[in-house]
Amino acid sequence: MRRFVGTSLVLLGALLASRGASSQEPSFALSFDAPAGVTGDAGAVVQYTATGRLTTTGLGDTDPGAQGWSLSMSSEGGAIVAATTAGTIAAPVADGGLWDGGFDKTETTSGAGNEGAVSAIVLSFTLPVTLPPAGTWMAIPVAGG
Repeated sequence: MRRFVGTSLVLLGALLASRGASSQEPSFALSFDAPAGVTGDAGAVVQYTATGRLTTTGLGDTDPGAQGWSLSMSSEGGAIVAATTAGTIAAPVADGGLWDGGFDKTETTSGAGNEGAVSAIVLSFTLPVTLPPAGTWMAIPVAGG
């Protein structure tokens, strides 16, 4: 059986280590929507989609959210064959996302012990672009096969 594994999350932002206007501690979490497993005939390609989601809680309404993040994913018994920010919060502004001249390195990875996908995002280097202070956003969909 092939299984999708989300492995890490690092968030960047001015308020990550401090308490904003809210009385509770900020919380940033990564979750994945993926099939629990996929099966198929031996040697057959079985396709699936998994999505990494970022969730922010505990910030005040006027506090900035995360300005960037880095995450990695892998698939046990299978392979991630595509990764993208298209259709996500990290897509360019012109395509409905928040990315506006920052940094985006989203790609599949390969090599022994390094098969999967990574995504490192900074929404903008010159503008005060951050995620909203609360909510859940799609950060990266990946395709497996």
